[in-house]
Amino acid sequence: MPTLRWVTDLPRKRQEALYAKKLSELHGLTYDELVKQHDELIDADGYTANPSYYRQEIERRDDERKTTTMVRLTWAIAALTLVNVIAVLVDVLG
Repeated sequence: MPTLRWVTDLPRKRQEALYAKKLSELHGLTYDELVKQHDELIDADGYTANPSYYRQEIERRDDERKTTTMVRLTWAIAALTLVNVIAVLVDVLG
């Protein structure tokens, strides 16, 4: 990756903020590590060029968690519906 001369004059945290992270690096971090790295970039000088990739990864994980929860709830509703149908049939036919 080419480094611009003015970038090397910046503090290390600001330099890191100017370059996007690899997805494999982001996916390998825990939620707490993601938040910590994001906050460290912001705390370096109160502003960072592009911390959005951290927020996007956090949002992606939140969306994944919500999707998993919704799928589980959908299966629970389907199971309860089946139990209800069986109970109704037993009552009607019995």
